[in-house]
Order: sequence, then C-alpha cells, then structure tokens
Amino acid sequence: MVDLKKRFKKRAQRVRAKIAKVSYRYRVSIHKSNKNIYAQIIKSDFDATKNVMASRTVASVSTLTNISKDRVNANRCNKVYAEALGIELAKKAIEAGVSKVVLDRGGYQYHGIVKVFADALRSASIEL
Repeated sequence: MVDLKKRFKKRAQRVRAKIAKVSYRYRVSIHKSNKNIYAQIIKSDFDATKNVMASRTVASVSTLTNISKDRVNANRCNKVYAEALGIELAKKAIEAGVSKVVLDRGGYQYHGIVKVFADALRSASIEL
C-alpha cells in the first residue's frame, strides 16, 4: 500500500509542474490544517543574479485573522469559512491589482473546501 504522504507529495508535484507552464500568472496557494485554512497570493520571478526563483507574497488570509474571532476554539476548516476566505482574498487581490491567478491546490484534491474556495474567488471576479 502506498503511503498517504507519498501520494500527497506526488499529486503536489504534478500540480506544480502544470503551474510552471503559466508562471507569468500569480499563484494562489492554499493549505489546510485540521482546524484552519490558509491562503496566499504569490508572485514568482526568476532572479538572474542569484540564478534562483524568487517569490514574494502579495496578499494572504487565514481563518486565524479577523474573519473568525466569534468562534475562538472551534474548527474553522469547513466550507463556510472557505467561502469567506475566498471572498476576502479576492478583495485583497483586487486592491493589489491582481485579476488573473492560477490555483495551486498543492496535493489536495479539487473538491470540498478547495472547490468552494476557488468558486468564491471566481464569484468575486478573479479569473482562475
């Protein structure tokens, strides 16, 4: 039986290999823990002086920010919070001048929380 972590890493490598083809776009990276969701918009550029990829975070949100102060110890890794995070990140992206992004879902499958998050970004006029 293949280890779950190995399958997750292989899936993440496949996703990032496809994302590398559209490297001119900003990248929306999403991470889920057992209790929280984190997302950020990243701009990756090639630094010719150091011969490496240089990345910088343009905007970031998580369920630990102001969105969820009403429930302190509750599980915030669910679809309701994912939709709120998608809308909040879209607002920050528009303020930063970002309108086209590519979704870096990592090793997560595109369903449930990740799909709701992506749909919320689309509904707030961010092109995926």
